[in-house]
Amino acid sequence: MDHSLGGFNEERQERSGIFLMERLIAVGQSGISVRGLGGSRSGEMRVTRFLRNDDVTPGKMIKTAAARTATRIGGRHVLVIQDTTSLRDDGKKYSRNLHPSIAVDADTGTLLGLVHATFHTHTGGKKELCGKRPFEEKESYRWLEATLEAAKLLLAGAVRVTIASWRTASNCSSARTVRRNWGAKPSSCPPPRGARPARQRWR
Repeated sequence: MDHSLGGFNEERQERSGIFLMERLIAVGQSGISVRGLGGSRSGEMRVTRFLRNDDVTPGKMIKTAAARTATRIGGRHVLVIQDTTSLRDDGKKYSRNLHPSIAVDADTGTLLGLVHATFHTHTGGKKELCGKRPFEEKESYRWLEATLEAAKLLLAGAVRVTIASWRTASNCSSARTVRRNWGAKPSSCPPPRGARPARQRWR
């Protein structure tokens, strides 16, 4: 299994990335911390130096993971699940969030890997900007951005791509955007509001 975290400029960074990935797999979700991931003082310092290196960015790691996923989806009906999770929240107006999309084999349930991910900082008190910002600058744009990335799996060999997200993220404009860019046709265009999850299939 390829455990590389990204195409870094130095071989030492590449080795440190592989070390971090292997430690993440070994430790799992049992209290992940830099100290726990390192396993020892030298390992802790190795992980710290790696994460603080300017050449190591979330974008590179996400791109590497997504490229790896694209090699696994040929001939499959792929279910792409996207949602937002809070990484840090002060309970008031500030939060740091991650919006990942993962690919799953729709027939077997096998996890195929990461498709896309973006980080977002939410700051409250923006009522004066309501209705004045371009859609691309709004937090809700993350749903369309993830859908566009998922549609690219059709070019990588997927026979069908089904997007699973909250119904508040589904709208006809996103369907038109995907159809215009990729020629994919949605099986339905659900209402834009509601509390239930929504799915759109592209083929």
